[in-house]
Parts: sequence; C-alpha cells; structure tokens
Amino acid sequence: MPTYRWSCLACGTANAASSFECASCGCPGRATLDQMQEHRLSYQQRGGVVGINAPALYQERPFQASRLALAVLCALLFWYIPRRLR
Repeated sequence: MPTYRWSCLACGTANAASSFECASCGCPGRATLDQMQEHRLSYQQRGGVVGINAPALYQERPFQASRLALAVLCALLFWYIPRRLR
C-alpha cells in the first residue's frame, strides 16, 4: 500500500497509509471498477454519503434511437451516392 493517506475511490473517505481497504465502505485500495461500483452502492444503501472528491463512476447512457437512425442514414447515403455517380 502507499506510504501516504489515500482516498477511497468508492466513497472518497481518507484512509490511513497502513490500511489495505477503506474504513468506511470496505473497498480495497486497489480495486477494479466493478468493485468500486459495488462498494459505493452498498455504502449508499447503508446511508453513507459519497464525498465530493470521489470520482464519478461509469454510468450507462440510455439507448438513443436518433443516433441509430442517423448512423443508418449515413451508411445508406455513403453507399448509395457513390453508386449513383458511377
């Protein structure tokens, strides 16, 4: 572990240099993104407040039909126009 106080990536709590996991949420000092999300969720469900220094974790973006339609339209245009120019 580091030789300095480190902040938990799941909850943002400062921890002692000698600790291998967060004292507040139990997240390991070297955690994967899935572990961070799991510990943050369980910490929040227990009533813990995530600090402002905690990084934002991946959030799924909702499906956007307009992006799919635009991609299909572009593909058709770039396929159809060159064929018509020949």
